[in-house]
Parts: sequence; structure tokens; C-alpha cells
Amino acid sequence: MKQLWFIIFSLILALWLPVSTQAQSPDEAGSPPAPPNEADYAALLGTATSQGQVRVIVQLKTAFQPEGSLTAASLADQRAGIARSQIGLLNRLAGYQVNVLRQYQYTPGLALTVDAAGLGALNQAPEVERILPDEIGYAALDNSTSLIGANYAWQAGYSGAGWTIAIVDSSGVDKNHPFLQGKVVAEACFSSNDPTIQATTICPNGQETQLGPGSAEPCVFPTATCYHATHDAGTAAGKGPSFSGVARDANLISISAGSLSNNFDRCSSAGRLTPCLIYFDSDVVAALEYIYSLRNNFNIAAVNMSSGGGRYFSTCNNHITRPIIDSLYSVGIVSTVSAMNNGYTDSMGAPACVTNAISVGATDLNDRVADFSNSASFLDLLAPGVAIKSAVPGGSFAFVSGTSMAAPHVAGAVAVLKSAKPAASVSEILSALQSTGRPVRDQRNGLVKPRIQVDVAVNALLNQPAVLLTKTTPDRLPMPGQQRLTYTVTAQNVTTKNVTNATLLDTLPAGITFAGPVTLQGGSGVVADDAADLPTLVSGLNLSAGQRVTVTLPVALNPGLADSLRLVNQASIVASSLPLPGRATVPTSHYNRLLLQELKLVAGDGLANDRFGTALALTGDTLVVGAPGRQSAAGAVYIFARSQAGANPWSQVKRITATDGAAADQFGYSLALSGDTLAVGAWGKNSSTGAVYLFGRNQGGANIGASSKNYPPPV
Repeated sequence: MKQLWFIIFSLILALWLPVSTQAQSPDEAGSPPAPPNEADYAALLGTATSQGQVRVIVQLKTAFQPEGSLTAASLADQRAGIARSQIGLLNRLAGYQVNVLRQYQYTPGLALTVDAAGLGALNQAPEVERILPDEIGYAALDNSTSLIGANYAWQAGYSGAGWTIAIVDSSGVDKNHPFLQGKVVAEACFSSNDPTIQATTICPNGQETQLGPGSAEPCVFPTATCYHATHDAGTAAGKGPSFSGVARDANLISISAGSLSNNFDRCSSAGRLTPCLIYFDSDVVAALEYIYSLRNNFNIAAVNMSSGGGRYFSTCNNHITRPIIDSLYSVGIVSTVSAMNNGYTDSMGAPACVTNAISVGATDLNDRVADFSNSASFLDLLAPGVAIKSAVPGGSFAFVSGTSMAAPHVAGAVAVLKSAKPAASVSEILSALQSTGRPVRDQRNGLVKPRIQVDVAVNALLNQPAVLLTKTTPDRLPMPGQQRLTYTVTAQNVTTKNVTNATLLDTLPAGITFAGPVTLQGGSGVVADDAADLPTLVSGLNLSAGQRVTVTLPVALNPGLADSLRLVNQASIVASSLPLPGRATVPTSHYNRLLLQELKLVAGDGLANDRFGTALALTGDTLVVGAPGRQSAAGAVYIFARSQAGANPWSQVKRITATDGAAADQFGYSLALSGDTLAVGAWGKNSSTGAVYLFGRNQGGANIGASSKNYPPPV
């Protein structure tokens, strides 16, 4: 049976990285439906036998086409056919222990709980195409908006105004956050109860479905919040005085599709505190159906799902979400889905792998693919997903990383493009984003995928001339004695319209001076001869459709540069034929006496699921690293010392564990180091009563040992 989906929602980067899941062999688009999977069926039967019932999603054997492609009569016939198949199947199961969880209107399927006998009847029913487990999952901007050119699209009047983005997550969003104030125009909750895994609904009315204002609240649960959903919503459409999300004037639909689980094993296996927010596939499909039903009430540009699971090496068009994603696609609503954070280089999770969903991987500020981001040949787009600043509950902001942060960038970009061309189809929007995105090579697998560039995509969508600028330089500026480097700027006309008499500009930051000469390859124009010509690098530049030119600019570093600083250098291209100028920004770090390379420290005896790096404490030459997942989550702490010599000046000194440690203590989940005292938190101690262990430095240096233990007072 395919294992768990993980929606990423926790408060720290470590919890944005989900556990591994089992590979699947999905059907290709257009292939005939496969027979029921025998391994899935055997596992479902085992659960039904041992627990008395099992949750399943039944795909019905009835004709289906995306609704947007149907006439009114055909649409009515299709919905009636789905209803007939549902009723026929339920009548056939009347003598068995069957409970209907979700009965869909637009999707040929049902979500049920059945006993073992009922499962056997389902397996023989002629109405049934496939029986799937109702899987469980967990939730998987100030620089990023300018990096992708969203602010330049705003200047042209394209900011998502009049459009709405739906956020489907394991909770609703904090709609009272100033960044999101007045933006949530609709709410809903689809949240199942399941006593077999200690899951309860979070809908405010206590039922499994609630629609209308207030239904996606509250925002705070024991040990869980709407942190993930709020951050995603802010990334897509937040608006503030100093920075904003991508579609700053778009509205939001908040859909809560999670349940609260008190099952310790289930929560801790995913690195969550107990209780934790989970979701069922059946509730996600119900949420997508509800969004589809609102298509005539709101101008819905996109639905964002920063969630997924499984491991798919090709498209997964037998996934239960495919029919409703196809119908959303057919009426112009884009489904943006995170590729997930397993670090796979040949596969991704579902539903990102559904053909008509837009799958999104993550890049950092320097346009490097994040190590945690899944990648595959069928990945659609890249977007910023490292250290993204956005709203979190309570009116504050946080920097968070994950493909969960990348997907709402694309959802916001879709709303911006829709505001430029309201009738644009999903395929037109995807084509504009792919053809104008900055090409980024994944160093892990060599795949080149486009990182979205919204302002250039707007021009392409409107069939106007557009030039994509890219700029490169070494990641680190040279050290003293090596004071020269070369910026390389490429300009490519990514549309079929000619660009004439363009000017390529480059404004050098303080501390950098022109060292010429400028060179131009692939085209003709007047190049800069000396510093007096700047900021003009090239004038009189003509670019025919598809033409690409390369410009090199030698520069020198002034001797008085500080020990450490970050230099941001921006190039731009302007022309009367360009409605939106092309721009490219390159940030480069300059170091004199700081470390010249990034170092990676790992535990000498590290194992899978140790969660090494969850907590850190650094004082002087002593580094303490928590690994709360070690030894069945009993936890451990590692001490490193810096020797100041060699290529890697850090070495592991010792590993510390609690003398009375037990499974699920999570020793090392939090750390504090001050002087000669180390405090280690173990929130899971004594059935989550919690404890703090205090250690003293007893032999000088980094050798820390000898502890005392404090329990928190009763509350």
C-alpha cells in the first residue's frame, strides 16, 4: 500500500522535510485504468480484519470528462451518471457495515468505511473501477517578490486585483493577521473523525463539514496552529507596508482540510508534537470539489496545495485527485502543488505528478535548487522556497523554507498573469511561465528547469516583446590579492516580437569599479569603453525573436571593502518596444577573514530519522546539536569543538544522552548554552510532561557532562 502523504506545516525548517514514502508505479496519461492493486487490497483487508473497519476511496467505473469541456446537457448527464453509480453501489452494499464519509458531486467516487465483508463486496461490485486507501498526511517574502519580478508587474498595474487564490491546507489561515486583513472572502472545513487513529474534526461546529464565515477557524490547537497555511497565504497574496506577497491585491479562500490526531506514534513518526494536524485524501477531494462549486461566485485564479506524498517516477494520472484537478483545469483554475521535500532527484510526490497540476520545486536567493527539493524530468517550474518571509499566526512574520513556500509563489504569479489577461487558459499561463523563466540547472541531476520571472511572463502572455536577463558571477568574491572578477549578463528575446534599439544598463554597487573592456557576443551594439559610460553597458541593441547575446563586464574590488558584506548588483534592459523592462539581480558575498567555504557537520554515528540539527546552540568554539529522533525518539545531543586549523576546523567531541532516557522523550528537541551550562529540553518525557536537563562543563573546553534534571511545575 502506498504510504503517507505529508503536508508540511511546522514552525521550523527541520519539520518542513517529510519522511520517506514508498514508490508507486502510476499509469500514464490516457492509459486504461488498472485493475485493483492486489497489494493494496490485501493491506486494506488486513486493516479491516484487525480493526473492524477501514477507510477507502472508491473510484467508480463511469464515463468522465473534465466538466469545462462538456456542453450543459453532457455535464448534466455526467453528474447524473456519477450519482446513479454511487446509489447503485450503496444499494448493493446495503447488507454490510458501510458508512459514507464523502459522496462527491463532480468526482466519480465515494469515500467509505467498510468492514472486511463489505470490502470483499466492493471488490466484486461491477460499479467499482479501483479501491484505494484513504491516505493520511501531514502539512509539508521581502526579497523573493522582487527576485521574480512581481513588483515590476505591480508597477504595470498587474497585481492580482479582482482575482482569488484558494489555499487548501490542514488548517485555515489567520485571517485577522494584518498581512491578510480583509482578504479572506470564503471559508470551509472538511475534517474527518476516525477513532481508529484518534482523529477528530477541527470544524468549529463539531461536524465533519462546515461552510461559511468562521468555518476555517480556530487558528490555534494544542501543539499545532495554522502556521503553515498562514505562511502560504501570505506568500501568495499578503499585503503590507514594507513588502507583500506575489499577488498583493488578490483575495483568498481558506479551506481547512485537516483533522487533529492524538495518536502519538503517528505524529512522532512525522516529527510532530502530539496532538498533530493530519488530513485524509477524501477530505482534500471534498475541498477541491467545493472550490470548483465556487467558480461562478469568485474569479478563482488558482488553488494552492503545499502538500503531497508517495514517490512517483512519472505522471500519476490514476490518483484520486486527478478528476477534480482536470475539471478545475478545464475552467481555467490552476492547481499549484509542491513537489515535496524528500530530496529525490528522479521523482516527486502526488498530486504534483498529476498531469494537469503545476508541480513546483524550490530555489534559493542565488537561484540554486534547494537540496531538499524533489526534482524530476516532469517537474514544471521552480520558485523561491528557501528562507521565505511571510505571515505567521499572531501578527508576526517568520522565514521558512520548503517547496511548500515555492508553490504559493506560483499561485500568486498565476493571479498576476490573470489580471493581465483574464481569459488566459491554464496551458497559456504555464507556457508563459516556462518560456520566460530563468533557466536553473540542478547540480544534483543536471536537469534545467525555469525559475519563474513574473514580469517577463506578463509580456509574453500579452504577446508583447520580452527580454529575459540572467546574470552570473562567482558565489564568493575573491580574497585580497585577487581583486578582480567578471560579471556575465545574458539577454534573450523570449518572444516572437523583435526588440529594437534597446539599452542594457548595469548599476555597480559601492566598492565595485569598472575595469573594462566590455565585450558583446551574439549581436551588435555600442559597448561601454570606460567608467564614464556607465550605467550603460550596451546601447543600440537589437534582438530578433529568440536571439541571445552575452555581455561580459570586468570589475575590480576596492581595497577598503569591509571584512564581510553582501553586494547586490542589478542589470536591466530598456527599450520603447518593451512594456516592462527586463531585469536581473545578482547578490554576491565578499569575505576577507571569515570562512571561505561552507562546512557540513554530521553525527559520526548518525542514522535515519535521528533529526540531527533540529536544535543548535553555539558559543565561542563550542557547538551543540540536538538529535531528538535518535533511538526511537529517546534523543541525543552532540558536542563539537572548533580547533581553528585545517580545512574543517570542527570535530565531534562526544554524544550526550539522558541517564534515564526513554523512547519518545525527544531529548535534544531544544537547547541553550551559556558559559559553562548547557540546558537540554525533552518535551516528551513522562508522557509529554516534559523535562529540562542541565549539564556543566567539567573538564574545560567543549567536554560537557554531569547533569541535573528539572521538571516543569504543574499547570
